[in-house]
Amino acid sequence: MGRPSKLSEETKMEIEDMLEEDPYLNSVQIVHKANLDCTPRTVRNFLKDQGYKWRPVKSTFLLEPKHFPARAKFAKTHMKDHWLDTLFLDEATFRLHSSFSSCYQKEGQKVAFSKPKYSSKINVCAAISVNGPTRLFTFSENMDAALFKKILIDSILPDCRALCGRGYKIAWDQDSKHTSSLVKTFLNSRHVTRLEDFPPSSPDINPIEQIWGILKQALKAYRPQPTKVEELEEILQQLWEDKVSQDLCRSIILTMPDRMIKLNQCKGRKIEDK
Repeated sequence: MGRPSKLSEETKMEIEDMLEEDPYLNSVQIVHKANLDCTPRTVRNFLKDQGYKWRPVKSTFLLEPKHFPARAKFAKTHMKDHWLDTLFLDEATFRLHSSFSSCYQKEGQKVAFSKPKYSSKINVCAAISVNGPTRLFTFSENMDAALFKKILIDSILPDCRALCGRGYKIAWDQDSKHTSSLVKTFLNSRHVTRLEDFPPSSPDINPIEQIWGILKQALKAYRPQPTKVEELEEILQQLWEDKVSQDLCRSIILTMPDRMIKLNQCKGRKIEDK
């Protein structure tokens, strides 16, 4: 007679309960874990009918309960800020051979590309304001406090002054190179105000993180893809000029008041979890 093609209502509820507890289970694991008398295909068909799709899992930043109080306090402190005098700074890394993840393939066709074990990379640093972005500073070495100070001197601070004049503030995360005594002493000597209470582990309230996401998507779509570090650096500079406009920076930064409201409502938890 074979296995039944239908699932009982009780079994359907059990399957959904299992996925709520562990969304990473696949259909084969569900059949074995629940000891079901059906095929994995039956489970997949049921899940499809219920609107489930097997999709790539989106990675997100790690936020622990110990971070909640500082984030909640930051939201309350800056609830009425307009952010028009604030520049948001951050670094990001872009690698060669990291853009291809999927493509159209016929049945039985296997498309592959050669990827080295260790991909070359370019690091970037920049800041954005409602008046537009700074230049994109690129470098290959690992950043420490001394290099960060050099980037501030050579690129970031002159551009900040040009964009916002005097009296601006800079917001960045609590990375040790940002908070080092070397950098603090230097900033004090230049009378640069830093947003001291910007909480750690908070990319969801740093607008420049969205800029990095836009840049990475643009790099994925770029053709032909770079094969050398020099090409990658040149393309990133081109995309920065083409994609990161004043209007884009301004529109993202002007979401900060809403982010503070949501962060306060979340009591410091991830905004996306609200």
